[in-house]
Amino acid sequence: MEYVAYLRVSTEDQGAAGLGIEAQRKAVEDFAAAEGAVILKTFIEVESGSISDRPQMKEAMVYAQLRGAVLLVKTLDRISRDLHFITALEKSEVAFKIVDMPNADSFTLHIYGSLAERERQLISIRTKAALAGKEGLGTPENLTDEARALGRAASIAARRANAEKFAEMIGPMIAARRAEGMGWAAVATWLNGEGFKTKRGGAFHAATVQRIAEGVKG
Repeated sequence: MEYVAYLRVSTEDQGAAGLGIEAQRKAVEDFAAAEGAVILKTFIEVESGSISDRPQMKEAMVYAQLRGAVLLVKTLDRISRDLHFITALEKSEVAFKIVDMPNADSFTLHIYGSLAERERQLISIRTKAALAGKEGLGTPENLTDEARALGRAASIAARRANAEKFAEMIGPMIAARRAEGMGWAAVATWLNGEGFKTKRGGAFHAATVQRIAEGVKG
């Protein structure tokens, strides 16, 4: 097996633990070594996660095609948080593998891509809301009780909408595993094994999975 590694770090997370270039490099190299495979070439990109024009990504794809190699990344969002970009990559002739989700199928990748895109949208919404709030309400010292109440209500509504959207996207995966005969604990183990995180970034448990499934049904 021959791989072409693609490492990407955004301007926002260059210093974050586990997200830096060297952390990604070690992850893909360890993965390839464990398989007895070789990495033909490594492409590195530094830019914003919201920008879809990635020259190094395109070069890596072309190089992998020409060499008949497999594109290797650490996590799905190292490729892109843009669902359309992920879908296009799936439809291309470039084979790719994700270190954190080595057994993921096309359906799983599409769902995960949806979650990643939603995360990007929410970050943008929260940033705009925060800026608008500062302009409209002034400094924290002169906020009125009414303004604080409105802010709390908006925050609760945003969290509820986020939870509902998360359940809508991951619910079908839970339903599919349940249809295969898995119990709640087994589904939680499967989700954790595939690299999925809860909406708060934690691990899934049986009760968590059951709440999501029952919420989708309701």
